[in-house]
Order: sequence, then C-alpha cells, then structure tokens
Amino acid sequence: MSFVSIIASSEFASVVSDGCLSDLDETGRRVIVPGSRPSFVRVSECQLIACTGSARSLKQVKAAFPFRKEGYAFGADNLATLEKIIRCVPYHAQDALIAIVNAEPTMSCRMISNEDGQGWQTLRPESDRFAVLFLGGRELNEDKMKQIYRVFNQQIKNDGQKNPQSIFSAQKDVSRLAAELDSSVNKRIFHQLIRKG
Repeated sequence: MSFVSIIASSEFASVVSDGCLSDLDETGRRVIVPGSRPSFVRVSECQLIACTGSARSLKQVKAAFPFRKEGYAFGADNLATLEKIIRCVPYHAQDALIAIVNAEPTMSCRMISNEDGQGWQTLRPESDRFAVLFLGGRELNEDKMKQIYRVFNQQIKNDGQKNPQSIFSAQKDVSRLAAELDSSVNKRIFHQLIRKG
C-alpha cells in the first residue's frame, strides 16, 4: 500500500508519495508490485491524480486521463469514471483511494475511497489554513493517522514557514513516519508541486 500526502494552500499544492505500489493477485491476496514508482500522475499543467491501494487502478487512471496542457473538467462524467475505476477494487480485500488535486480556477482537493457508500469529499484551503490529505491503507489506522497529522502540524509550527520547501520537508518527515508505522510503505520519496497559474 502506498502513502500519499497532499498539502494545498491557495497558491500551491505539494504532493509526496512513497514508491511502493500494491495490488491484488489472482487469488485476491495483496502483493507488492516490483519496482518503485509514485502513486500519482500529473494529468495537466494544473492537475494531478493520486491513487493508493491499487497499481491496476493507477494504470487505468493514466489511460483514462493522459497528460494534456489544458486542465480536465472534473464534472459528473469524469468523476464517475474515476469512481468506477476505484470501485473495481473490493473493499473487503483492500483499501483504495483516489484524490484529485486541481489548481484552477481555485485550489481544491477531492477524494473518494472504494468503501461502500462513500462519496466524493472536497477540501479547499482557507485563508491561512491548508487543505491536508493523508492517504494510506488499513495498517495506518485512525490513531496512526492522528499521530502523522500531529507530527506534520508540529513540523509546520516549529518551522514557522508555509512555503513549498518547508511543506515538502514536513511531508518527508511524515512519509518516514508512515514507513515506520506500516511495513507496506517504503522510504523512497516522489514529489510533485503544482502552482496556481
């Protein structure tokens, strides 16, 4: 299972992923996919889609949303496409999450899981408050996610800066912590920064 952190201000979004993709084999058992690749794909100059829990779903996202200069309109049709992709992963076997980072016209982050009955959730940064998403699997339960969030907040508070470099530094720290808390997360870091046009 991958761990992805998405931190968005009104001006930029910083996305960090480990390099450990997983999937379900033909027996329905979770396996780690060989190699080291990020759990996100940039789909336009101002948009990125992250996917945890399913290398197959990430591959489908890449096929459905190839990179193009102008942004995609994430209306009902494209959201339905992404929801269909993530719902193909059986929740009883593995958590899977998709998140969209969209910098235009205003910064927003949307997320959906493969859990039955779960719909799209949207986060937007507020004046001096980040939109924060941490995506991980069941091994990173609610208590562990709270620990990760506390470490992130403490790093930001200690640093006193809210620029992309400070955010990335804090994200590296929480990614290392996630790897300590969940053996299916590795310590390899991939980073992508999206700025408002």
